[in-house]
Amino acid sequence: MRVFVGIDTHFVKYEGRHYSVTTYGYSYWKRYLSVFDEVVVVARVRPINKLHSNYTLADNRYVKIAELPDFTGPSGVILFWTHLWSKIREIATQRGSFILRVPGIVGTLLCFMLRKFKKPYALEVAGDPCELFNIKSIRTPWAVVAKVVMPKILRIQCRNAIAVAYVTKKFLQSKYPTADGVASFSISSVELPESLFEEIPDFERFARTQPKQLIFVGSLARPYKGVDVLLKAVALCAKSGMDINLTIIGDGKYRSKLERLAKRLHIDDRVNFQGKLPPGMPIFKRLREADLFVLPSFSEGLPRALLEAMACGLPCIGTRVGGIPEVLPHEVLVSPGDVKGLANKIYEVLNNPLRMVEMAKRNYEVAKGYRSDILQNIREEFYRTVEKMTKMWLQV
Repeated sequence: MRVFVGIDTHFVKYEGRHYSVTTYGYSYWKRYLSVFDEVVVVARVRPINKLHSNYTLADNRYVKIAELPDFTGPSGVILFWTHLWSKIREIATQRGSFILRVPGIVGTLLCFMLRKFKKPYALEVAGDPCELFNIKSIRTPWAVVAKVVMPKILRIQCRNAIAVAYVTKKFLQSKYPTADGVASFSISSVELPESLFEEIPDFERFARTQPKQLIFVGSLARPYKGVDVLLKAVALCAKSGMDINLTIIGDGKYRSKLERLAKRLHIDDRVNFQGKLPPGMPIFKRLREADLFVLPSFSEGLPRALLEAMACGLPCIGTRVGGIPEVLPHEVLVSPGDVKGLANKIYEVLNNPLRMVEMAKRNYEVAKGYRSDILQNIREEFYRTVEKMTKMWLQV
């Protein structure tokens, strides 16, 4: 049986092939092929004339891309509505299992159409729309409306799903529960290969390195990652006399704005905007060279970048949002948007090498529970449940 996966991402198309500009290359989609015969990814696509070296091939014989218009936001939905709704309808009428990654516009539109046809669907719940559309993290009038409406929609989606996989262990499950008797799974989307744990990190390096190297990994496409907060916190640390640098791995439309902010804060000589790197070892290498990972997000599910940093043996600081408190202790967490609080926490951690070693060792052990082989077993149980429930529906 084939599976249709609706997801809010953008692919590019070059000479008839589809490429991911983020982390959704073929290596991501092959996880579904352990149970399903074919994967059809329902996502937005735009054609390009030149292929960037960091783009990753997404399609092949067993992974297809069902192309949607490359719209952005509610205004884009309105602009492409006729074509978009027609395409969604066409996809929803096809035979197969459906897994929708929510919250997101693509998953939600496909869910509406599937419910119209009274067809079953499963969900992968990756975040909390109440946090995601917080006015401080996405500063648009649409966010005010979405913050009220989208949580209600997600609750309805979860109550009517045949199975739900959450990226958190408890947080999202408590806010967006399934109906009684419906299978629920806890599965992060991170990929931590066993090889990553074959060599024990050099935990003692934190007492030797100077200047201290901070690192952030994440998209700069939307402001909810809180990178502006991190830049302001680094500026405060620098003013206090700390010898620190910051590497930012990631790209997006807000990069130029953040580069200008770093210059205004007089820390542009301390901040390296690395841009996007291919997933896997290139990022792991940079993480292993750093001293402290900082994730100042306003909204998260259970961030892959955080688990990758933990697996690389890094001490980490995060915010009290989403599933972050499930993997980091409360004493290394700050409130989202709290510049002074984040600066104080960075100062406090970097000035205590012994604590950094303890944090790094603790994170490394926690990350072992998210190894790819462990998570894949749970994923396959989820996929088999979806396949079984779909086949039962088809036989009725």
